Amino acid sequence: MPIIEEASQQSQGFRETTRWRSRARSHYENILELLKQRAEGGQGVRASELYREPQRYGRSPRNRISEANQRGWNVGSKPYGAGGDWFYWLRSDDTGKEYATKRFEPHMESAYTRRRREEVERVAPLFARAS
Repeated sequence: MPIIEEASQQSQGFRETTRWRSRARSHYENILELLKQRAEGGQGVRASELYREPQRYGRSPRNRISEANQRGWNVGSKPYGAGGDWFYWLRSDDTGKEYATKRFEPHMESAYTRRRREEVERVAPLFARAS
């Protein structure tokens, strides 16, 4: 009897593993679909939007986005606001198609802005982080 119970438990564990993997695959595909839709309109998506719908995007959308980057998608990310939110945008998909989302890329600091920032940091280091 113990052998049958053990086999039953292994079978149940396999079904559960298969279920969560298929859900993760579905979440992955939903996130990529949303990123594509938004990128075609020159937009991106905030992490808070993804976390608001766990049944659709899962409880760990950051992991799905990381998987997408590993599989050839180029998804940009940067902090959004002061509350710990993140903003994601699709630069290109796994076929190499590029999207018009360059405006989300961090801007290069001009020489003047860099000199000014360094001056403020040197003269008033306590206030440098506030600006």
